[in-house]
Amino acid sequence: MSRRHYSPVWLVLGIAALASAQGFRESVRVGLVTVRLEVRGQDGRLLQDLKASEVKLKVDGKDVPVEGLDRVEAAAHSAVPKPAESADGPASAPASQEIAAAPATPAPPSPDLYLAILVDEISTNSFDRRDVHRQIESFLASKMAPGVHVMLERFDGHLRIECPWTTDASKLLAAAKKMSKRTFDSRMPSPSSLADEISKGRKPRDVELEVDLAARRSFDGINQALLQFPAGVPGRMGLVFISDGTPLMTPFDLSLMLSGANAGARDSLSLRAQSLRAQGENDAAKQIDEQLRDEALSTLTVFGAGSDATWVRRVAAIAKKALELDITFYLVDSEAIERGTNPGVSSKWPGRSMPGVQGGASLPYSGSGMTARVAVAQSMETLAETTGGQTILVSNQFSDRLGTIVAERATGYALTFRDPTPGDFRFHKIEITIKRPGAKVSYRRGYRVPSDEERTIDAVLANLNEPRGENPLQAKVSFEELRKESGRNIVAMRLEYPRPPEAPGPGTSERDIQIWAVCSDDNGNRAKPISRKAKAQSLSGEAAGPFADAIQLGLPPGPYTWSIALKDVPSGLTSYLVVRKVL
Repeated sequence: MSRRHYSPVWLVLGIAALASAQGFRESVRVGLVTVRLEVRGQDGRLLQDLKASEVKLKVDGKDVPVEGLDRVEAAAHSAVPKPAESADGPASAPASQEIAAAPATPAPPSPDLYLAILVDEISTNSFDRRDVHRQIESFLASKMAPGVHVMLERFDGHLRIECPWTTDASKLLAAAKKMSKRTFDSRMPSPSSLADEISKGRKPRDVELEVDLAARRSFDGINQALLQFPAGVPGRMGLVFISDGTPLMTPFDLSLMLSGANAGARDSLSLRAQSLRAQGENDAAKQIDEQLRDEALSTLTVFGAGSDATWVRRVAAIAKKALELDITFYLVDSEAIERGTNPGVSSKWPGRSMPGVQGGASLPYSGSGMTARVAVAQSMETLAETTGGQTILVSNQFSDRLGTIVAERATGYALTFRDPTPGDFRFHKIEITIKRPGAKVSYRRGYRVPSDEERTIDAVLANLNEPRGENPLQAKVSFEELRKESGRNIVAMRLEYPRPPEAPGPGTSERDIQIWAVCSDDNGNRAKPISRKAKAQSLSGEAAGPFADAIQLGLPPGPYTWSIALKDVPSGLTSYLVVRKVL
């Protein structure tokens, strides 16, 4: 029979076509790509004597020569000292300069580490968050190190930045203690409590729709958090996402949790199928497999035929953004282990292949049991593996595991190669093999260089949450209400700026401009970004300006936060503006 379920195995293959990322940014102008490698020997220890001749590289299935292989630690020690920065984090250049000017050569590898710790309050209950916050505080109090930059965030439908980028452990610890006092509770059941919702009389469809709506919010929060990382830093970047995992469960897994099937009956059939398969009775075992599968999929039909595909697109979207920005996922399962379950014979869920679990790929569909925690682990491990990160499935190990990541931040190698197809803005698959018996390598399995326009839109979206005052054009924005129409306010958004003093060429009464804008309401709903090319007209009719342009908008009444980028094309200068307006 046809099976419409997209498992995390399928997702790995799908995202592999997009590629995965970790470590260092690509240089757009010179076409060089640098990838961080972490190589361990048979004993699990990091290798310190890897040679370029032992590395084989393929891009999109074709051999590509390795241009360089440098140890991160050695390269960092020989690098030119960086300009001094404050404890409040890196001194970022204006976004317009970051986008317009790429370095002549790739930045040398750096042992610096940028960790954004995001607590998803939508998918964590207050009891589990209490334990997680203790782990965060333990990490900040005892495991920080020089060169480790941390940002603290939480998501409750809006991304809230509790502490911006800083290396100051005391400042971070004070913010973490403040975060721990919040009592906001989750908006969806935890994985191990999903079945309880049905026993309370709720319909599977209602629970699925509730989870779908909240999960959509959580994915948006992840995307917003990815945009808060500084651009152009040579160090390693990682997003620590803390959740009980419900948003990451596939609709298929969700249907299994809500099926209400008798665990004993399912286990008996599962064991019977295993016995028949061992005796060579594959046809009889297959019939039992299909019976179990039909039973498990019965509740999925009420959720819509395209539900699994929708889930895959959402996960691929956040993976894609992480790949573009070279950000690694570190995923933390916040649910206390005593509230979950462990794989075992009494589980009512059929076995499936489990990426990252030894031997999982060979498990038959009706094999060993699968629980809510394993379903969550599958998705978390898939995302982590795709971006070169790690999963932390036991929350009380969180502090120690982050401490290990910090301690190993200067290890590994920086592999450099020349982009075979520079400037195409597409994903390219990377395959790296090490010619040493037993060696295991962790790396990003692809790369993509975003266009300048994509980078500008990212900056505009990031400014919604953490405004950065970069206004070299001295631009101003104003709104004028024109009329009301079908319950919407029709307004003109007007942008005005003086002629830039460094503007090249002969003066004219109009200037080519480009505008990007996006707005968000107080509920976290965000409009589709506006991208507009226009000619700003001189208000005086003379070349001296000032110059202005207006966009007509129709929006329901209410308060909005606007984030806008205005680029003066002749000078190449871009201003970023954030304004709150009640319409």
